[in-house]
Amino acid sequence: MNNNSVEIMNNVPVTVGFSWDRYDKQYSAGFISGYLAKKNTSVDCDASAYILDCKEGSGNITDRVTYDNKSALGGLIEHSGDNKMGGSPKDDEKIMIQLDKIPENIGSFVFTLDIFKDKKKTLSLGKLTRIQVRLYETESDKELGVFSITGIGDKAVQVGELKRINNHWLYQSDPRSLINVKSKEDIKDAIVIG
Repeated sequence: MNNNSVEIMNNVPVTVGFSWDRYDKQYSAGFISGYLAKKNTSVDCDASAYILDCKEGSGNITDRVTYDNKSALGGLIEHSGDNKMGGSPKDDEKIMIQLDKIPENIGSFVFTLDIFKDKKKTLSLGKLTRIQVRLYETESDKELGVFSITGIGDKAVQVGELKRINNHWLYQSDPRSLINVKSKEDIKDAIVIG
């Protein structure tokens, strides 16, 4: 384990919480209108989890949870719903996973954050002053790891992967900008597995 990963030895339900700060007023519009803005601007980021099977090498994406597809694997993984503002002190959006009940054929979950619903052309994830991913035990709220992401990404970023390793799980924070992604539908083909 290092600063970018967390081992989860006792397969308990976990939550991956996403939070982000609103845009600083300077980044919320063009130079002049940003300078003249009276307040910071909210931004509608969307967290998603892509579910992969256990194929040798790289797995296949079998399903996903997002704000508009809130549940998968019969309710074993759930999305908290859409937060259109950001700026929460803890989690703006959450993905809850019952690790102790995940079928053996599921090998990992890849987590992404995007801003495709926000229609302002000047917005990008790389301009947000803070994006944070928080991993914690769902029932006890015991924090397992907190990972900060700043300065990367345009419209979509892959923030990390939760992988099954024998009888336990490993969360690996590996933020990367997803290249050539023009819509939410493109994310599936752009994520990096492994």
